[in-house]
Amino acid sequence: MSSFPRYLARCLVEDGGAETDAARKPIPPRYDSQHLTKSKKWDPCDAQRILENLELRATSRKANESMTGDTNLIVDWYRFEPGYDMPTEPPESMSCSVDQPIWLNGPIPEVEEGVVRRTACTVYPAGESGFHTCYNYQDIEIKNCVDYRVYKLYPTNEKEGYCFEIKGAPYEYLCDTNRTLTDTDLRLNGEDSTALCDNE
Repeated sequence: MSSFPRYLARCLVEDGGAETDAARKPIPPRYDSQHLTKSKKWDPCDAQRILENLELRATSRKANESMTGDTNLIVDWYRFEPGYDMPTEPPESMSCSVDQPIWLNGPIPEVEEGVVRRTACTVYPAGESGFHTCYNYQDIEIKNCVDYRVYKLYPTNEKEGYCFEIKGAPYEYLCDTNRTLTDTDLRLNGEDSTALCDNE
């Protein structure tokens, strides 16, 4: 049985082995904003588990042998450093260091929404010049913890992996002279994030 059990359908239409420009637009979001209660005694914002290889998961990173997917991922809540989120636009196939990258088909939740359910879509090649932006999908959960986000993630199929990158990271966090930038800080859509600080 697949570890990514909710794959239901090929969501977009192919045109001669590749998708048309219209078909490559994101499909309508499948999510709801109702609060999903896991436990009255535990807040997902207290999660401490970290997703490995975060610096390799940017959409600018091409597929390579250093990442083979998230098939062995433990089902749990994962905490991400400030500024990191799943991309909300479909990346190209063979990006985020994997063959079949996974993106978020829906908006990042607001703080007041609490825990929400969103759809994570898998990009899949469709011939030499095109790709399906939501060939398979899986529901995940997210909570906005003001300064950072937590995601409840699930194992994927082989060659599939979650994309995460800094996008719109708060300048006051990245440019704080009282802290040392980590390796994962030093990437903003594939570029050195210290360039933001130089322009401030």
